Amino acid sequence: MILRSIKVESWRCFPDPVYVGPFGDGINVIHGPNAFGKSTIFEALLRGMFDGHRVSGSEVNALRPWGRDLSPKVIVEFSHNGTEYRLEKRFLDQPFSELRRQEGEQFVRLAEGDAADEQIRSILMGSPPGRGLSRPGHWGISQVLWAPQGALDIGEFSADLVANIQESLGVQVSGAGMGPLEKRIRAAYDRYFTPKGKLRSGKDAPGLVSLLARLEELSVEQHAIMTRMEEFEISSRRVDDLKAQRAQVRRDVEALSRELHEARVMAQDYADLLAREEKRNEQIKSAKARYEELNQRIDSIDTLRKELAEAKETLSQIEAALPVQKKEVEKHETRAAKTKAHLEEERKGRKQVENARQQAEAARGYLKSAERLVRVEELIRKLRDTEREQNSLKQERIRLVAPDSKKLQAIRKAAKNRDDARVRLEAALITLEIVPEKNMILDILKAEETVQKEMVSGKPVVVKGAPEVVVDLEGIARIRAKGPAGSVDDLREKVARASQRIEKLTSEFGTNDIEKLEMLCEKAAALDQKTAETRTRLDTLLSGSTVEEIEKGRAKDATLVDQFLNDYPEWRKGPPDLHAILLTSDEIEKAFIDTVEKAEAKWERAQNALRLTSEKWAS
Repeated sequence: MILRSIKVESWRCFPDPVYVGPFGDGINVIHGPNAFGKSTIFEALLRGMFDGHRVSGSEVNALRPWGRDLSPKVIVEFSHNGTEYRLEKRFLDQPFSELRRQEGEQFVRLAEGDAADEQIRSILMGSPPGRGLSRPGHWGISQVLWAPQGALDIGEFSADLVANIQESLGVQVSGAGMGPLEKRIRAAYDRYFTPKGKLRSGKDAPGLVSLLARLEELSVEQHAIMTRMEEFEISSRRVDDLKAQRAQVRRDVEALSRELHEARVMAQDYADLLAREEKRNEQIKSAKARYEELNQRIDSIDTLRKELAEAKETLSQIEAALPVQKKEVEKHETRAAKTKAHLEEERKGRKQVENARQQAEAARGYLKSAERLVRVEELIRKLRDTEREQNSLKQERIRLVAPDSKKLQAIRKAAKNRDDARVRLEAALITLEIVPEKNMILDILKAEETVQKEMVSGKPVVVKGAPEVVVDLEGIARIRAKGPAGSVDDLREKVARASQRIEKLTSEFGTNDIEKLEMLCEKAAALDQKTAETRTRLDTLLSGSTVEEIEKGRAKDATLVDQFLNDYPEWRKGPPDLHAILLTSDEIEKAFIDTVEKAEAKWERAQNALRLTSEKWAS
C-alpha cells in the first residue's frame, strides 16, 4: 500500500479541515514544532484504517475538539496493487464509512458501512477490536510497517500476523527447488541443535544460548519500557488536549470578565440613575409643597388686606354707632370660638395621614419580604433535589463493584500473556493435514487428542501434537511426523498460570470478560464524575452559606409576610399596589394640609376681627 494524502477535520486540535499531501512514491517527511499536530494526523490515519465507524466510548469522545460539538472525520487516499482508493470515515454523530475505487478519471463507490471497514482491514491484514479503539495487536502488517512517535521498536506480534507470516513462509519453503534450500537449512540447524532437537551445550554451544538468556532479560526490560512509553504517549496527547482546553477556557474567562465588567458598570449606572431619580422626586415634591405654601400665604395676605380695609370701615361704623359695638364683639367672640373648634376637628385628620404612610411602608416591606421568600424557597427546592440526586449517585456507586484503571490494566496484561502463550503453544505443535480420497477410519495414536475419527472423501482432517504425531490409516499406512523437542509442557503451564492469574484478578467482579469489566470501570468513572458535578452544583447554590442559614432566612421572611398579612388581610387576595398606595398617601397628606391651613386662616381672621372689635369696644 502506498499512501497518497490525508485530510483531517474536527479532530482534537484541528476543528477546521487540514489537508496533508499529495505524497510521492519515495520517502515523504512531515515536519513541524512540538504540539503542531503531527501525532494527531498519524492517529487519524490509524483510526481510519483499523477502527469501525460506529465505535463508541470515552476514548472516542476524546477525539472531539475540546469545547466544540463536532464529529471527527478523516479522508485517506492510497494505492494498493496498482489501484487507487479513497476512504472516507466519520465517527460519533451520524457515523459512516465509505470506500471508493478509481475507475477511469473518477472515484466510484466500492463499499460502505461495516463492509468498507472490513475491506480496509483485510488490505493490511488487520483484525477488528472487540470493543473500543484498536490497539497495535489489531494493526496487522502495519505492526511492522508503521511506528507511532516514540515507538520504533517492534513488540510481540498478534496471532493473526504470526499466522500470516507462517503461511507466507510455508509457501516459500514448499515450492520448487526445495532440495538445496533444505540442505542449507539443515546445515544451519546442525550448528545450533543436536539431532534430537536440543540446543548444543559445552564447548560446541553457540553464542545463541547466551544471547537467548540475554534476550529474555532484555524482553522483560523492553516490555516495561514499552509500557512506560505508551503511558507517556497517552499523557502527551492528553497534555495537548489540555493545552487546547486551557487556551479555550482562558478565552472564555476573558470574554466573561469583559461582560461582567460591562454588566457591573451598567448596574452601577442604573443604581446611580435610580438614586438621582429618587432625589429629584424629593426635590420636586419639596418645591411643590413650598410653592403651594407661598400661594397660600399670598392668598392670606390678600385676604388680610381685604379684612384690614373692612376692619377700618367697621371701625368708622363702630365709632358712628358705638351702642351696637357690644353686640358686634359678642358676635365675633362666637365666630372665633366656632373657627377654633373647627380647626381642632380638622387637626384630628393627622391620624389618617399617619395610617396612610404606615400602610405604604408596610406594603414596601411586604413586597420585598415576599420576593425574597419566593427566591429562597426555590433555592431550597433546588438544594433538596441536588442532595437527593447526590445521595442516589453515592448509593449506586457503593453498590457497583468495578475494577479501577490500575487493576483493569493488570487484567489486560494477564489476558495478553495468556493469548500470547496460546499462540506460541499453537506454533510449537506439529500440524498434520490428511485429505482422504475415500471414506475411511483414522486412528490417532499420538497427538493432543487420541481418538478414532471417520474421514470423508475429499474433506481434510487436521491433527496436532508434540513432540510427534502418529496416526494409523486402516489398511494403508501408519504416518509418523516428528519435530524438534521443545518445551510444549512449559507453554501449557504458562497458559494455565495466565488463566489462573486472570481468575484471581477478576474473582471479586463476577466475570472475566474484558469488555464487561471495561464497561464496569467506565460506569464507575461516570458515577464518580456525576457525583463531583452534583457537589459543584451544591457549592454553587450555597455560595458560601449553609443550608441552616438559608432555612433561618426563609423562616424570618415567612414570619414577616405572615405579620403583614395579619395586619392587612386584604393582601391575601393579591399583592398590594405600592405605587397606588403611595399616591393615595400623598393625596391624603396634601388634602389634610390644605384643610388645616384653611381652618387656621379662618381662625386667625376670626381672632383678628375679635381683637379689633374688642379694641374698639375698649376704646
